[in-house]
Amino acid sequence: MNRTFSFLLWALVLLPVAMPIHAAETNTIKVGVMKFETGDDVKPSMGSFLSETFTAQLVGSKKYKVVDWEQMDRVLKMISQAQPSVSSEDARKMSMSQLGLEKVFLGRVDKLGTKFRLSVKLEGLDLGVEQMEAGAAESEEQLPDAVTQLAAAFLVDNSPEAKAQRVAAQAQAAAEKEKQEAAQKAEAQAKEEARRKTGPASATKESPWTNSLGMVFVPVPGTSVLFSIWDVRVKDYRAYASAAGGAGNEWQSPDFSQGDDHPVVYVSWNDAQAFCRWLTEKDRSEGKLKEGQSYRLPREVEWNQAVGNTQFPWGDQWPPPYGAGNYGQSLGVDNYENTSPVGSFRANPYGLYDMGGNVWQWCEDWYDSSQRYRVLRGASWGNLVRDGLLSSYRAYYPPGARYYDVGFRCVLVGASAP
Repeated sequence: MNRTFSFLLWALVLLPVAMPIHAAETNTIKVGVMKFETGDDVKPSMGSFLSETFTAQLVGSKKYKVVDWEQMDRVLKMISQAQPSVSSEDARKMSMSQLGLEKVFLGRVDKLGTKFRLSVKLEGLDLGVEQMEAGAAESEEQLPDAVTQLAAAFLVDNSPEAKAQRVAAQAQAAAEKEKQEAAQKAEAQAKEEARRKTGPASATKESPWTNSLGMVFVPVPGTSVLFSIWDVRVKDYRAYASAAGGAGNEWQSPDFSQGDDHPVVYVSWNDAQAFCRWLTEKDRSEGKLKEGQSYRLPREVEWNQAVGNTQFPWGDQWPPPYGAGNYGQSLGVDNYENTSPVGSFRANPYGLYDMGGNVWQWCEDWYDSSQRYRVLRGASWGNLVRDGLLSSYRAYYPPGARYYDVGFRCVLVGASAP
């Protein structure tokens, strides 16, 4: 052993005393942090930055006594100078021995396209890998966070006792979650049972009643029925047509596009009656309705009450303001060329939507004493003349007629408003 190497070895022995070590007295594991290796497309300075970030996390945890990468680097350079032929692995082992390290962290960062891939491994004195963690970052700015997450993975206590405690805590958390879910399920079932017992009779504007198709009903003061808050939708009518048949085909393919939540069109008065009978039987069989409760079309007197006491469904002003409803395009009050999804505009004071516009609505009544026509109310997306938009305006068609702008709304009988 030459004099230079002997001197270096003595210097290395004294290094742990001469150099500051990041740690509290209670820490038990003495580790070193090597400078992060960098891939071809990563700035070399990023290696030292990430090493410092990683070291700060270890020091902050107070689990380790940490020798930082600069100290490690100085020792490795001195060993290389003393023994130029020594391998990097042997040099690392010698540095760990001289610094009294139990383990050492080695990190690497590579760039793949625009993203970064990181890895950190923990080696013991025999250079065997004891733990390895990998991470990724979408950009250079996210690298510090990614390194922080990697450091956190090494701070987990992996002793048998700690693992047992974590398993027990996880089991307890799972049991608590299962207990909570069971309680929530029981509460939901209790609410559903209470709702089934009270049924539609408990409906209010604030707490409406919902039937088996998801149609929502509220009471309207001055009537003894519950009104559906919107017109019968395409998806509601599809359920009927699939189950009962005989509904014709025009409603499925009008001359314009419709979604499931648009009001169904090309429905005659007779079709609407058949739908109401089918839905009554369906909801009775499913326990939604009691005997004496049934669906039908609104009577004119009920519709008059539901539309409100203003000159037009939106109020008393003319022309209608923007957002008044879905009417003829030249009025410029909406952005729909044809029908619009139900509920697209503001509800009236009773919580009902589209009492004016979108589609004409069949009523139960005859229009004439000769009983040739049935009443239609509310106007549609194609109407724009002032008189036709009045709340009081009455239109009429034969009960078997189907048109592109005619739909209907249901009411529920036998569930008196509170």
